[in-house]
Amino acid sequence: MIKLSLTPVRREMIKEIKIQHCTKCGSTNIVKNGTTQKGKQKFHCKDCGAYATIEPSERYSEGQQELILRVYQERASLRGIERVFGVARQTVAAWIKKSPGAAPLERLPGGGGAR
Repeated sequence: MIKLSLTPVRREMIKEIKIQHCTKCGSTNIVKNGTTQKGKQKFHCKDCGAYATIEPSERYSEGQQELILRVYQERASLRGIERVFGVARQTVAAWIKKSPGAAPLERLPGGGGAR
């Protein structure tokens, strides 16, 4: 008869440590200081006194914004744009107000619809 001895295998989890740096001065002397409205962690640098978010949310690129405004000009509804692109209606409305070229297409005189 063969005896097998089982020795326990010790597995340790790999810990990844991120050292945060101030976005203004590059110092590592920072402390947590609340959260943003979107839930991102805010930090305060004790060396330069700056308050910042280390990894801010990404904004929409100019190309994405231009595409969305072009789709709006093609008479897509704001809710439809919101569903397809994942952009809030309020954001698209703000872009429309800022962009004079993205105004809604004007109707033809006399009602303009098909009869």
